[in-house]
Amino acid sequence: LNDFIQSVITSILSNEPYNWLICEGSSEKKYFETYFKDEIANKKLRVIPVGGAPQIKKIYQNLLVTYDDFKKDVKGKVILLMDTDTKLVEFETKNNDHNNLKCFRLVNYQNKTVLVDVNKTPKTPKTEIEDALCGKTFFETLKMFSQDEEILKFIESINEEEITEESVYYSLDISSKKEQALSKIFKKENFKFEFSEKYCKKIESNHKIPEWIMELKSHFK
Repeated sequence: LNDFIQSVITSILSNEPYNWLICEGSSEKKYFETYFKDEIANKKLRVIPVGGAPQIKKIYQNLLVTYDDFKKDVKGKVILLMDTDTKLVEFETKNNDHNNLKCFRLVNYQNKTVLVDVNKTPKTPKTEIEDALCGKTFFETLKMFSQDEEILKFIESINEEEITEESVYYSLDISSKKEQALSKIFKKENFKFEFSEKYCKKIESNHKIPEWIMELKSHFK
């Protein structure tokens, strides 16, 4: 961990700095590498999955201690992003004090997915990246797995004509019963990553990029 923190700090102090997007898991990395391909190519952005919210907390807090010593010289940006889990990992952030080091939590709120400070409201509902993808592309991708009876049953419970490009949670009108079914599907071995690969291949030029992704992009301009 200390070596990683040191590498990040050194890279954002450079005259040609790197930028970092630190996320929870490998499926998130897949989505972000697709949505942020221009930033990766042109802004020296690196996407790093670290294995969950507790690791996000540990890395942010360690970065914060060192960042305060060098904040006047920081040129690159570090954004950390975590899900909203049922057992929420909470800690204080200094997003308002530091332009180049921010930590956000992803949550569905008032008909859209938003980025909030980790310890701020809202703190429900449970929101993972799959809940925040483009609903139409998500459903088209899910249909590619329809040979699975459990997935087919879920697909048939959705009125396809009503699906929009809003976040999955709202586009597919994820009720408690549907959430349980979807959660069970995504807990299948390797399914999250296999789904992310197929979803990313279905992203086309006319695909609506989620607003929260565009907000993240704005931090790397």
